[in-house]
Amino acid sequence: MSLPLENLDGLRSRTDEPLAEPLLLLTAFTYEDRRKVLADAVDALERSGCWVLGRRNLSATEVQLRFELAVREALEVYAALIASGLELTRDSHLSLHALCTLRKYRQRAAEHRVVTLGLAISFLDEVNLAAELMPRAGAA
Repeated sequence: MSLPLENLDGLRSRTDEPLAEPLLLLTAFTYEDRRKVLADAVDALERSGCWVLGRRNLSATEVQLRFELAVREALEVYAALIASGLELTRDSHLSLHALCTLRKYRQRAAEHRVVTLGLAISFLDEVNLAAELMPRAGAA
């Protein structure tokens, strides 16, 4: 179940207000519809135990979400982000893996720790391969 877009309005930050620096900044991309992906990503984060703190438009094609999570929920958050259809970058996979490892091997110390993360989502357009391979008029 995804949240209607109206529910995301409360997550919008003013563009001139910088979001606090997160411990980790994850990056992801998608070719899917922006409205659906944002709603699904916020829903996935909330269902996995996160607190979504804010949303900021970085550009016409990029949005940043800021959220907090208890380290003990790191694996659930990782799985939820993947299940929401986002394609995480290699560095984001490695960062989440490290957070999950911290949770696994330092359970007592990390059990009640809360960390702030950022998630920058780039919305890419499908590349029309046929159009890209066609010779352009006036090409020398």
